[in-house]
Amino acid sequence: MSEVTMNRDVDRDVTGSLADRAIEAADPNILRLALLHATGDQSLVAMRTEMVESGLFPARALAPEHHDEVRAKARAFLQSGAPAATPAEDRIRELMSVAKGAELTDEEFRFGYEELALEDFPREIEWTSKPDASVLETLHVTVIGAGFSGIAMAVQLGRLGIPYTLVERQTGVGGVWLTNSYPGARVDVPSFNYQYKFEKGYPWKSLFPQRQETLDYLTHVATKYDVLSHCQFETQVERAEWREEDSAWEVTVTDRSGLQRSWRTNFIVCAAGLFSTPLEADFEGKEHFSGRIVHTTNWDHSFDCTGKKVAIIGNGSSGAQLAPSIVGDVESLTLFQRTPHWVMPMPGYLDQWSEEVQWLFENFPYYWNWFSYTSFLAILNLEELQDYDPEWQARGGKINELNDNLKLKLLDYIDEQVGDRPDLKSKVIPKVAPLGRRFVIDMGWYDTLKRDNVELVTDRIERFDENGIVTVDGTSREFDLVVLATGFQVSKYFFPITFVGRDSTTLDELWEKDGARAFLSMTFPGMPNMFAMYGPSGQARTGGFPMWTEIWTRYILEGIVGLVEGGNSSVEVRQDAFDAYNESVDEADAKVLWQQEGKGSYYLNEYGRNELNCPFHVQDAFLAMERFDLDDYHVK
Repeated sequence: MSEVTMNRDVDRDVTGSLADRAIEAADPNILRLALLHATGDQSLVAMRTEMVESGLFPARALAPEHHDEVRAKARAFLQSGAPAATPAEDRIRELMSVAKGAELTDEEFRFGYEELALEDFPREIEWTSKPDASVLETLHVTVIGAGFSGIAMAVQLGRLGIPYTLVERQTGVGGVWLTNSYPGARVDVPSFNYQYKFEKGYPWKSLFPQRQETLDYLTHVATKYDVLSHCQFETQVERAEWREEDSAWEVTVTDRSGLQRSWRTNFIVCAAGLFSTPLEADFEGKEHFSGRIVHTTNWDHSFDCTGKKVAIIGNGSSGAQLAPSIVGDVESLTLFQRTPHWVMPMPGYLDQWSEEVQWLFENFPYYWNWFSYTSFLAILNLEELQDYDPEWQARGGKINELNDNLKLKLLDYIDEQVGDRPDLKSKVIPKVAPLGRRFVIDMGWYDTLKRDNVELVTDRIERFDENGIVTVDGTSREFDLVVLATGFQVSKYFFPITFVGRDSTTLDELWEKDGARAFLSMTFPGMPNMFAMYGPSGQARTGGFPMWTEIWTRYILEGIVGLVEGGNSSVEVRQDAFDAYNESVDEADAKVLWQQEGKGSYYLNEYGRNELNCPFHVQDAFLAMERFDLDDYHVK
């Protein structure tokens, strides 16, 4: 077993003040797990743990009476200079059970082991028998999109030695994080859950990365793994058409100069993402407005908001991040809200990783790994809030006990924040259950609403006029700048690309009944050798997004590698497998709250069906995508 940790073999200042402060600052339970891994000291196993309140869910913590002992053992280990142990796999499984506080099933072990990330590339695909260079030279993969998904795919293609081209319509890598540069743009999950497991020890500054920090991370990965040399930026894929005689796609693009050109490629991986096509919100009279209108995806950094009258239409994550970021500069800020969102308190949301914790990540063997695994365990709990509990509902509950209790906590939080402002409180309480829509993290939203220069408007917008916006109650408000924080057209998968597959099949024809569907979110009947990342029903119920990009990458590349090694040239999902899978998706959807509580949100398409989220528990989703099963496919 190949294992890696941060700087295990470098000289460490284990007696200095920073090292001492780091041991004091360490999470005692994670320190215990790392020490147990490194030393095998069985006295650490018997230490008592307890569940303590921590955010949404209780977390397993080491009982206080053991804290000093663990710290003393950690200092002694560092001062001894002893090498860290590399236990066998069965021992690692025991350690993971200690961390969880319960025995693991085989499936839980395999899933969690990848997040523990002891190996350089925990989700890597390798050739069983690598083809000769002459064979590899005949292959080509076109990857569309240079965000998290496209970069994950590109890195692994490079390691396999498969030639590829990464096409990106923007000016560089980053995907949604290159597009969205509005003030306050920030990830709403912790940085530790928002990174690849093949790129360990990245020195994140923020607990929740700002937009630029995430962009820097993706640029770092793309540079390190030589992805950039394969990229064609400012290039739009217009069309891809399957050529049966060659078992290849003909891809047509338009480059930055306006020149249109084409090439043949054996495989297409569409990693264009969901959040790439802005929803512009077509209000009557918008063309008559004399001020400036900008969507959050196209922020105008040349425009100075200082002293201006500004409106923001939309109060999802973009609007709720932007408003606190500019409210101190503008003369007035008017927030137009169609539907209130549940706003989640997140202590430390704007904080930085401390110097002490960074030291632990870089210098204490396995601390990074066990921090990673315990973070993974914590985020998995989120799906427990999403399932209907018929027995709980029969006793008068709405969703399930956890969800209903969370609602009470969030109502208490609203009361704490705006309880002294009944005019605001009545406007900000959602009618849907928590997680019926995506949470909004509070980075100053309620404080912004209470400022003297802020107005929250819940009346519907009737039209724009020359000076501003008129609402249905007849009130006219003047603005210098109107910001559309109206989100994205998430149902426009792969827009504006036209795909024409086998027998002239198009995706529009495949999806005409009730919207976009796929097999395992990645493959489509009539579309041989075409794969999607973050495709229909592809958004997992929980887990860091980069984790899923690695899982999708492994599945797709296992299919490609198996096809090549078998001497075949095309693979296409079987219609019966596609139909059976989507029937199971619909059955699972009926048991999750989105279908009812998500009405009016981007979770549901124009047919009222959830085509965005994967309704299966993440353990089951992982198992379905863990291996590429050729029985689900036609192979030629």
